[in-house]
Amino acid sequence: MGEQQEPVIRISRKDRGGVETKLELSCSKEPLKAEEIVKTCMESWRNDPRYQLLYSLAGLVLGLACVIGGVVLFLHGATGSTNWTASFIGAKSQISDAGPGAVLFIVGLFVVWVTRFKR
Repeated sequence: MGEQQEPVIRISRKDRGGVETKLELSCSKEPLKAEEIVKTCMESWRNDPRYQLLYSLAGLVLGLACVIGGVVLFLHGATGSTNWTASFIGAKSQISDAGPGAVLFIVGLFVVWVTRFKR
């Protein structure tokens, strides 16, 4: 007898702009690893501009809320002391004796920058 083929699930869809997204899962005797499923889903998510736009808008709203909250705290004279030292891939950030408004403002700017729309 011939070798049996593994069942394959293929999902394909086109959005209004004509961009086609394909997802293919093979069902073998070995269970699919969660990492493979997540990787496949994330790749299709990254390629869909609608989801990127939603992600970017959510980041923009959250970041602007942090920025506005930081400005409000600063203008109302909220006091406190925060020390912050961060190092990431050769970039270093150090803030000492900063008020909570300044820290919230900087976090908001960072959120807006990280979640910006990339195409």
